[in-house]
Amino acid sequence: MSKGWVLALDFTDSTLEEGLIRDGYKIDKKYNETLPQLSKSLERAEGIILRSRLSLDKSALKKAINLKWIGRLGSGLENIDTEYAEENGILCLSAAEGNMNALAEHTLGLLLNLSHNISRANNEIRSALWRREENIGWELNGSTVGIIGYGPMGSAFGSILKSMGVNIISYDKYLKNYAPSHVKEVDLETLQDESEIISIHLPLTEETVNFVDKNFIQRCKRLRILINTSRGKILNTADTFNSLKEKRFQALGLDVLDLEEKSLELQESILKQKKDFIDHPQVLITPHIAGWSKQSFPRMGEILLNKIREI
Repeated sequence: MSKGWVLALDFTDSTLEEGLIRDGYKIDKKYNETLPQLSKSLERAEGIILRSRLSLDKSALKKAINLKWIGRLGSGLENIDTEYAEENGILCLSAAEGNMNALAEHTLGLLLNLSHNISRANNEIRSALWRREENIGWELNGSTVGIIGYGPMGSAFGSILKSMGVNIISYDKYLKNYAPSHVKEVDLETLQDESEIISIHLPLTEETVNFVDKNFIQRCKRLRILINTSRGKILNTADTFNSLKEKRFQALGLDVLDLEEKSLELQESILKQKKDFIDHPQVLITPHIAGWSKQSFPRMGEILLNKIREI
């Protein structure tokens, strides 16, 4: 049975597109067009598939008069006006379950790297420096890890920490009685008081922009390592770096930056301007790849396809 058009705004997994075609949809592939060029495609679309290239604001969604659902091949919905969509009966779907394992492993990798000075020591070896005492590690066993946000990403990180002998505490503003037996639910103040490691797993919303700033860090009494693998604008980079230089904590691990640009040329220009931050021996940065793995992309496509089929 033939269904309507699905507008694909980004390259997606073949499993997803082929599955939609088998289900009777027709795919309108618009991987490079801008929103002003998409008026006709938006008007006829019954569904939209996207990643991060474009944002579907109210003005774009108003043109999508036949739209029933939007599927994000990723974990967040911050590039969709979900309020307008909900008001107009448009269902918004994501595939966070598909890349939560990749993100949890990557977050653990950042944490182990920083706690045992792995990258720093390796860089010194490449400069013919053999510094042992200066690179003595700090064991995670027995430490307290605070997880802020216990959705799919935070809970996956909590699960992977379970066997490491750490005390896990978690704060989530919107969940109650959610934590498994190895995790203790606490309020934000308690998490800041007790955590030696804090890992951020929040969605990007108006209230989470600059959630981690100078004041947040000043309230953290025992903090050693701070990690953000969620969204860049949740952590104020300037405030955090200044706090690191003031020795309010020891190390910073980031997979995302509040300085991120979609243009590769702009991003490279920004990174060159922030050389003192990037070259700091206790800062470890990866280029927004925590949720990406060889397995996660097709898994997200499969999960999103199943969610669309359930509509």
